[in-house]
Amino acid sequence: MIAGYIFLSISLAIQVLSSLILFDLDTSPITLYALTAVTAFVTFSCISIKRYPLIINVLKKNFFKILVLNFLVFVMVMPLYVCLTGGLHPAVYVLNFCTVMGCLSNLEKRNLWGLSFIAILLVVLQHYHWDTMILLSLFGPMGAYFTIKVASEIGIENNLKTSDVMVLRYILSAAGFVIISPWLPPLITSAVSLHLITSIAIIVLLYNILSIFFVQKSSLFLGHKIAAMGYTCIPIITFIAQEYFLNIYNNYLIFLSMLLVVISVLCVKYPFYWKKPSQD
Repeated sequence: MIAGYIFLSISLAIQVLSSLILFDLDTSPITLYALTAVTAFVTFSCISIKRYPLIINVLKKNFFKILVLNFLVFVMVMPLYVCLTGGLHPAVYVLNFCTVMGCLSNLEKRNLWGLSFIAILLVVLQHYHWDTMILLSLFGPMGAYFTIKVASEIGIENNLKTSDVMVLRYILSAAGFVIISPWLPPLITSAVSLHLITSIAIIVLLYNILSIFFVQKSSLFLGHKIAAMGYTCIPIITFIAQEYFLNIYNNYLIFLSMLLVVISVLCVKYPFYWKKPSQD
């Protein structure tokens, strides 16, 4: 149990740190995603190297579904890169991400608490006057939600390990970006420095690879529900870190982040269904 909370804390810390770094990073979002896709593909390919015949066989049998999976991962990650490098405050993006994920998961279960997430989202949208970056930020959690569903379906149907699925999540994107790499914009436009290289390494390696490992470990030790409730604390932690490190204050949205945690706990402890979800 203690190990589960340690893994959860490390994962939260990595995600908060990465969002703050990304906000301050002067880089091309599409090229950064290309680097992310290739690095993740190579890393998980090394882990699953002995299972590659199975992975290739699954790719051949489920090519269209894996193509969709790669597109969904792109939809999940690119809004994060575009929004934060474009100036959207990290805590606002994270709040929108958690709110949309909570809304989709609870509405799928026919839990009326899902409407509360919609209310929070509408308040944020109105607060920012339906800004383009705010609207773009909504695509990230939608991509994440359907990425989880499609990846889980592929993994279960083909008896794959997590690392095998991670290879399939990036295999087509990585191949595509390698082909078009000569036409991609430069990764960085400012002078190269140790700080810049470290920042990019944290985004690519820690956020997109190690954080996934710690998420899975925390779910294994604590159970999916407790881990999920823990992750609803990310907006609050990000707001605090954002105030301390970036001097960006917004007490109004901190209140919404606290409300998000309360509603998430109520969803789990006291679900209120308009129609009982099917048991299959």
